[in-house]
Formats: sequence, structure tokens, C-alpha cells
Amino acid sequence: MRQFFRVIFWGLLVAGAGFALVRLSRPPEIAVTEELYRFNRARAEAVKAHNQVAYSRHTVDNAGRLLAGARRDGWRIIEETAPAVAGGPALQVVFVHDQDVTLAESINRGNYLSQLVRQWTRRQKPGLPVEFHTFSWRADFGPEEFASARLAAHVQSASLASYLQAIGRPNAPLVILAHGLGAQLVLDALHARRLNRVMPRVRAVLLVQPAVPRIDLARGTYEVTAGDEVKAVRYEGPHFLDLGAAHSVLATCSRTDGVLSQEFPGETGEAPRAPKRGAALGLPYASPTEAELFPENFRLVDLSPGKHLDMALPGHDSLYDASGRRALWAMWQSVLRQL
Repeated sequence: MRQFFRVIFWGLLVAGAGFALVRLSRPPEIAVTEELYRFNRARAEAVKAHNQVAYSRHTVDNAGRLLAGARRDGWRIIEETAPAVAGGPALQVVFVHDQDVTLAESINRGNYLSQLVRQWTRRQKPGLPVEFHTFSWRADFGPEEFASARLAAHVQSASLASYLQAIGRPNAPLVILAHGLGAQLVLDALHARRLNRVMPRVRAVLLVQPAVPRIDLARGTYEVTAGDEVKAVRYEGPHFLDLGAAHSVLATCSRTDGVLSQEFPGETGEAPRAPKRGAALGLPYASPTEAELFPENFRLVDLSPGKHLDMALPGHDSLYDASGRRALWAMWQSVLRQL
């Protein structure tokens, strides 16, 4: 009887080991294979488009926190993607994508925008070379994980500041283009620049539907009621002074932005006397009672339907459709006029 159970035990053990070996030797899951295929294609296109890709995805964990042992300002370059210009006074453009974007998709979006930017620049400034960079940060935690993505943006902003410092050259104007939550990385990087001078002077910052609180960039006064007494309370957003790191900052907003409306609920329309701290910069915000001020170099453009019919942004991801191209073209013209 003991011999029988011994045979059964060893048989099960061998079967389990064989099953584990088969599982380990199986090819990757289809989703992983497809993402690798997309990445290889996107990387190949980036080489052709001279779109240099840097990333900081290796610095954060699955919850958006800094990984143990990782450098807070760490970043890497995909070596195959060479700079568009080896040196000289080229116009440097750095693209920072929105949340819930994979590495492959971030490269694809950078490839697309690099072609548009170079085409538009040749039209207005034929002799001005463009050096295009895509900064890919980790924010693909899923569409419902906005809090994790926002934390990850704060963490990886040091990597962006370090990268901008590395590529900056005295005679090369620098333009940063950010979409959605990518604006948070940019604002935090500008904050680091103001405090530590770790970045070159920025010519222009373009924020398309920025997913950041409006009050972070504003300065003003609002009234609060304490019993029968009304007090005037002054406030200054943490990034109000940081915008001085750039010559000009241009942001768009649209009331039809479904993503921002979901993440910042109930923040559009007429506001109460005290500002709502969660109001998104990428959503229109009307307040007839507040004395709210933005820095002199900042301009907010309302692209809601009915405001600018030729440029109206119907949704959050419309940076990559016809209306988004028209809006971005208008923003890019303002940049070229400064050069």
C-alpha cells in the first residue's frame, strides 16, 4: 500500500512539474505579442520621422509610485531613434502625451505630430530645422485609474525636467506640447526649473485640454462667510509663478470634453463665490464674482462649439482629428510668430 501511494505521489509531482514546464515554455499571450508588434512598428516609424523617444516608464510601479531603487529623475532614450538635427539652432519640440497611453501608442502619436509640426514650420519658416522629441511617461493604468495616473505624473515630472535640461541648448528655442494629464508633468517640471534652474528657458508651452486644476495657475480673491462676517481670502496657485519659466503659455478648453467632465464633475457653468478647487483648466469656468488673474504670459482659448466654429474641439482625444489639427495649427502659428 505504501508503495502504491509513493508511486501516486511521484506521478503527481512529475505531472505538475511537466505542466509548469509547458506553461513556462509557452509563447507570450496574444495581447503582449500584439503590443510588441505595435512597438516595433512605431519605433521603426520614429526612426524615419526623426522622432527621438525618451521614456520614464521604468521609474514607477503599478500604482504610480516611485519604484524602490529608481532614480526620481531617471529617463532613457530608445537608441534607434536619432535626433532630427545633430546640433545648431534648431527649433526643439517636446511632446508629452495624455494618460492611458501605451509606449507604442505614445510613439505613434509623436510620429504623427512630428510630421505636422515640420510641415507647418516649413510653410512659415522654410529655413528653420525642427528637432522633435516624444517623452513617454507611464500612465497606462486604465481609464478608471485617474488618481494613479495623476500620482505618476507628479513622480515622473522630475524625469521630464532632467530630460529637458539634457537636450537644452542656448541658441535653440524650446517648445513643449502637452495633452491632457501630460500638462501636470510640464507644470511640475516648470516648478523645478523655477526653484533649481534645472531647465533651459522655454519659448512656449502649448497645453491641449489640460487635466489640471484651474486654481493651480490662478491668483485672486474670493469671499467666504463665517457666521455673519464676510471675509476676503486671497489665494495663489502653486504654479502661478512657475509659468514665468516660459515666454508664453497657451491652453485650450472645451465644454464638450467628456473625459474631463467625468474626472472633474460639476465644475462647468457658473461658479459659486468661492472657487471650486477641482475645476479643470481644460473646461470653461465662469465666475462673475471672482477677481481671478492669470500670469501675463498665459492665454486660455475656449474652443467650445459656437466659440470658434472652425476649430471647435468636440472631445478629449480630438487632438488627432481634423478639428484638433486646426486648433493645433492656430496654436503653432502663434509660436512661429514669436521666432
